[in-house]
Amino acid sequence: MTDAFKICALGILCVFISIVLKETKSTIGLTVKIACCIFVFGSSLYTLMPVFDFARSSLADGALSVYFPIIFKSLGVAYITALAADICRDCGENALASNIELAGKAQMIVISMPAVKEILILAGDIIA
Repeated sequence: MTDAFKICALGILCVFISIVLKETKSTIGLTVKIACCIFVFGSSLYTLMPVFDFARSSLADGALSVYFPIIFKSLGVAYITALAADICRDCGENALASNIELAGKAQMIVISMPAVKEILILAGDIIA
């Protein structure tokens, strides 16, 4: 829990620094924001390491071997897409941010197709 407070404090500090630098050096302010986003993203991945270990052990056991890769790939696409879209919005590029989100949603649909296929096969077996 203290890691969450540290990350929030870093985010607030980053916002204050970027606001102060926005008046004089706007490019440095943007660089500070992007660096903070990358650091927070990396910290989030480090925090999720126990979840990745659990998924790896579950895959080794053969339990849910079809669904875990789909879930984690979709989560990865969602986080990276949200991060990229938020950076674009911070730069004032709302149209580009919307297109990035659309591309991320399309990629998640493509990633989930094997699960949809398995569900349809299962439903067909139940009905038949």
